Amino acid sequence: VLIKNLPYKPSDLMPVSHMVNIPLFLFTSINTPVHTVADFVSWARQKQPSYASTGPGSTGHLLGEMFSLATQFKGVHVAYTGSAKAMPDLMTGLVDYFFDPASGGMQHVKAGKLKVLAVSLPQRCECAPDIPTMAESGYPDMVQSSWIGLMAPAGTPKEVVERMSQEVAKAVKTPDMSARLLSLGFGAVGSSPAQFQTLIEKDVAVYGALSRKANISLDR
Repeated sequence: VLIKNLPYKPSDLMPVSHMVNIPLFLFTSINTPVHTVADFVSWARQKQPSYASTGPGSTGHLLGEMFSLATQFKGVHVAYTGSAKAMPDLMTGLVDYFFDPASGGMQHVKAGKLKVLAVSLPQRCECAPDIPTMAESGYPDMVQSSWIGLMAPAGTPKEVVERMSQEVAKAVKTPDMSARLLSLGFGAVGSSPAQFQTLIEKDVAVYGALSRKANISLDR
């Protein structure tokens, strides 16, 4: 939805499995005078806050724009080349907030260098059960996450796709893999091809509408 002139067509691929879900957390500086999402919105409406992302078109960028539209304040987007580059500026207050996975910021929260206000899931994350969701905080539409999935070339025999999907689900749901993913703030999924297709279609619809409202495009 952000790049019209791709070197391939989405129809060249077929879904196999939604392997891993990666929720994003709303992080802010410890110097920001807020403790909840409601506090943050009230504070942000009094100024023009800036937010970091890991690059134009990243999930953090899109969630930042979604947040601006939902809260009626305009966050200024500051794109970085990765979470490691953005975090120091967030901690010192050069940018005001950042939607990022737990693996990027939760270590700094535990060290007392950042605050975390919410997570972009419909239910609380098992990796951080004390952190409320964006839905609990009054923004039920902000439940978008990053994800990792497996695709196959279009035309791959159905029985092959089904077998791959089953084996992927077994792999990501083993106790060792699930525990490893949870330690990073990720969730093991291992969906069927049909469930993965539904997720893709939902994200295309959500991000398509958002890109039009916020005028986001990566076409040059």
